[in-house]
Amino acid sequence: MGYQNDYERVAQNIVARYMGCFGLSDEQQIDWASLVDWMEEDIRPHVCASTYIKYRAAIIYKTKNPILRVLFTKKTTPKAELKVLKTSRKRMKRLPQSDMDALCHYAQKSKSKWANIATQWLMAGCYTGLRPKEWLGAHITEDEQYLVVDNKKLEQCVPDFGQSERLIPLVHLNREEKDAVINTLHSVQDFGLDAYDFLVRQVQSYLKRANLKCFPRRKKYICLLSGRHQFQANLKASKLTPKEIAYLVGHAVDDRSYESYGSKRYGNPVNISAEHAPSDALNKIKEKIEDKWAAKHERNVRHQYSQKVNTP
Repeated sequence: MGYQNDYERVAQNIVARYMGCFGLSDEQQIDWASLVDWMEEDIRPHVCASTYIKYRAAIIYKTKNPILRVLFTKKTTPKAELKVLKTSRKRMKRLPQSDMDALCHYAQKSKSKWANIATQWLMAGCYTGLRPKEWLGAHITEDEQYLVVDNKKLEQCVPDFGQSERLIPLVHLNREEKDAVINTLHSVQDFGLDAYDFLVRQVQSYLKRANLKCFPRRKKYICLLSGRHQFQANLKASKLTPKEIAYLVGHAVDDRSYESYGSKRYGNPVNISAEHAPSDALNKIKEKIEDKWAAKHERNVRHQYSQKVNTP
């Protein structure tokens, strides 16, 4: 069943994070009651209710332990006591050029010291698709042909994946676009890991003000991740294969980009290639799209058959 595989993956990621936090090397060392406490203290305050319900169900499914259901019920923080979190439904999953132009025009008039880095960061996200924190461990090759990115998140979520870094082509970018990538790289790394959270808060605060000024009637807001969404929409419009897209954005499965990120209809074709991607890295990426299409077709067939049978 699809949901069972999804639960298994989610539970594996949570367990890997817990073991990493406490320096455990064997899953048998886990005290599941302590894991419940850790999830309530470290994960629950930072995710929305529906996401946490999925995490909780995944752990219960993995352990097959009914006692955990009781522990979660006793320890779950009342929803009224939690702060309201923004969900991805309010995030713009694209960044049209017209919006980028409006934000750049506003930044030119702004007196904020964060205006330039915010707009450069947004543009660089559209060109490279990096997660905001990935800029800390990235570097550009001497010939400026590639951006080398550490796959930290992939290593944490899928410990046995073994893909330590990926290469993002910069050959197709013009000088101005390449400068946006270089300037963003220097700006983020100059702040460093210790001051990274402060930098992100300031940039997000500036973008919030810029959204209100430039798009006052809009319900969805542009954030740093909007650039990553646009990058993936551009890749889809450029007719890259799902596996190539997964490699360029640091995913372990080929359907993640199609389920959660920018739509192809919002993409702009770019002259980008993933031919440099190592074949072993592409082979490790799990294929799920074909399976889902087949399952969807089977559901449609069953639905059509049931309609025929039930038709008087």
